[in-house]
Amino acid sequence: MNSRLLVIGCSYIENICVTDSLPTDGGISEGGDPKMRPGGRAGTAAVMASRLTGDEIFLCTALGNDANGKGLISFYKENKINTSYISFPEGKATGICNVIVEKTHSTVKKVLYKGASSSFAAAKVSSALMTYPDAIYLTAEVPELLAAQVIASANAQDIPVYLDMAGYTPGSSIGTVGDLELFICSEAEATQLSGVRPTSVENALRCCISLRNKVDARLFILRLGRRGCFVYNGKYHYMFIPCSLEGGNVCGYVDFEAAAIAAEYLSTGNIKDACEIALVATKMAREFEQLSIPTREQIAIYASRKGIKINI
Repeated sequence: MNSRLLVIGCSYIENICVTDSLPTDGGISEGGDPKMRPGGRAGTAAVMASRLTGDEIFLCTALGNDANGKGLISFYKENKINTSYISFPEGKATGICNVIVEKTHSTVKKVLYKGASSSFAAAKVSSALMTYPDAIYLTAEVPELLAAQVIASANAQDIPVYLDMAGYTPGSSIGTVGDLELFICSEAEATQLSGVRPTSVENALRCCISLRNKVDARLFILRLGRRGCFVYNGKYHYMFIPCSLEGGNVCGYVDFEAAAIAAEYLSTGNIKDACEIALVATKMAREFEQLSIPTREQIAIYASRKGIKINI
């Protein structure tokens, strides 16, 4: 029987432009043809979960009643996502994230206009929480008060919460107001929250211990880019690097990594397999520029061709 996952967070359009180098102050750099794709942690997470596990996915987000919003709705429905809990705040356009990729120095700069995603409808969120999901995937992009309400409601119903700290605002208390199953953050977010940069296994452990003094979570997962994933459960720690992640481009579609970990963990309960599958999918995205969110079959084929052993 498939699980039910409720995803709550921001969704928007990404407008990507690749340039050889960023301009100096007041200057202009020539870029390639801009490319648009669905973006936002919540929308991306919902699609990743659906393609990876085939679970029943509910997406709670906010879009504009415009062409971009309608395009995203169609995209979500094509991926078998329940869109009943998406709201359309009056007078708000669908959010847009302008992404500038500098190939010369392998850097990415983003400017986000949240638009409708900054105006969640409380009624839609309340209704979504009544779908009796097996887990809730929540991103730190949502307003702090809303996140606290979601976590409190989930705790009252014994629904595990997977908190992705993407979009975290320094100084926010999000993540410290209830019990969590998974606490997932990038290296930069972990450093901001703990004061310890996880540049080694020892520092990653110190970082997680510091986080555990602030956050009540069963598993702490640090996404360390090409160095893999570090997991701490309060007693033991693990470092997962299933394959070489060196090289590759910087504009591959990698925003799904945290969602891949959460979705696979919900389906199997095995954090080792979840991290390894997510890391292989991320390697695919870095190797094939502008790769769309991969399916389970594509990940399995890729791993087989590369001789990477994962349980998928």
